[in-house]
Amino acid sequence: MTKFPAGLLPPRLFFVVFVLVHSAVSVLLLLITFAAGMARFDSGASPTVKERLLEHASRALLSPIFTLVTRSHITATLLSGLLGYLPVLANSALWAVVAWWLIRLIDHLRIKQRTGAD
Repeated sequence: MTKFPAGLLPPRLFFVVFVLVHSAVSVLLLLITFAAGMARFDSGASPTVKERLLEHASRALLSPIFTLVTRSHITATLLSGLLGYLPVLANSALWAVVAWWLIRLIDHLRIKQRTGAD
């Protein structure tokens, strides 16, 4: 079994909390933007600035894995029903790892700046 270098993967608590919060917010924003779009469907009105911002936020949070999976007809068939949440969770897991790397990078740069300034 391959061992990852220390600090490469986030701590379990950080990972689980991040994945749960990120996936919940992602799905909630998707539902809000879908409901807003359906509410103006009959009138044909253009989306408001708030609706556009929410849609862009939803798209950003659901990228890249969920967006790619939803564009594939094969995976849409394979991941029907409750399995459809797997791409959302995988996407949130990717975001958790990237967020952890950014946190570690910022910490590293702060420490380097402090030691260089002394």
